[in-house]
Amino acid sequence: MVAGVGWTGWGTIPFAKSRMLCISLPLEKSNAAMPLRPLLSLFLFPLLLFGQAPTEKSLLWKIKSRTLPADSYLYGTIHLIAEQDFFMLPSLEKAMGEVKGLAMEIDVSAMEDVSQLLPLMMQGFMKADTTLSMLFNPEDYRIVSQHFQDMGLPMALLEKLKPMLLSSLDPAGLGIGEGGPLKSYEMALLAKARLRNLEVRGLETMAFQMSLFDSIPYAIQARMLLEQIQRKREGEGMLREMSKVYRQQDIQEMERMLEADAGMDQFKDLLLYRRNRKWVAPVIDLMRRQPTLIAVGAGHLPGDKGLISLLRQAGFDVEPLY
Repeated sequence: MVAGVGWTGWGTIPFAKSRMLCISLPLEKSNAAMPLRPLLSLFLFPLLLFGQAPTEKSLLWKIKSRTLPADSYLYGTIHLIAEQDFFMLPSLEKAMGEVKGLAMEIDVSAMEDVSQLLPLMMQGFMKADTTLSMLFNPEDYRIVSQHFQDMGLPMALLEKLKPMLLSSLDPAGLGIGEGGPLKSYEMALLAKARLRNLEVRGLETMAFQMSLFDSIPYAIQARMLLEQIQRKREGEGMLREMSKVYRQQDIQEMERMLEADAGMDQFKDLLLYRRNRKWVAPVIDLMRRQPTLIAVGAGHLPGDKGLISLLRQAGFDVEPLY
């Protein structure tokens, strides 16, 4: 979740009850024409390896093996979506009635613990004496400043915040919900898990996801923030398309949308491939302990390097549910 810088519309990271934070993308080189799509797509698009990539269109997958005590499930979320586009599959409701645990990218229930959130907020500040006014020329700084002032956020309060964090404080600026009510699949699943007394786990910590901000130079983060503000209309159109593809459960189209964006190339290993590989072992351990629903950004599912393929390579039967 993070997304990707989820912002990925497919995959962002909720770090507070009503906010979604983006996962960062480390860049080794500056790209003067960096598109908005990498920032928006983050968590929701992945991967390619050898022959185990799924061809079926589904967000929910059953995981079976004689080594498991019972079937487990894999579900692809979109971390933040307009309330009007939110839906819950009947097959997902059924799966939740059959499992004993829920594992998400992070344990979102930890967001309710102020003692854990405060240290994370400190990670949101830029190091040394860096300020936003140092990262923009006067005209660009005026544009950014006016944007947040129009939101009721004076720049005096924002000067030390990392630009990637600022970009996530404005879902409407990303086109999500176009100013209307938003909904999080992670929070919805958490509520259902609590009603069923399911054990809730995270595959990563909030601190780890927040640390990814430090992988991008501040100057690159600033450029991405400015572009987000300047290209709001384009972002709105993209997220409408992403929501449409998500409702169609077309994980292959999600992958194609990512593949079509050359600007995402330098982000894939950090945001998708590496994290997918790292998740496999703990996911298998959780499933062997008890039947578990694994819910991660839908971009982590497709392709030869996606979780479906990686679990198949590990010897599990992974089949779509509709």
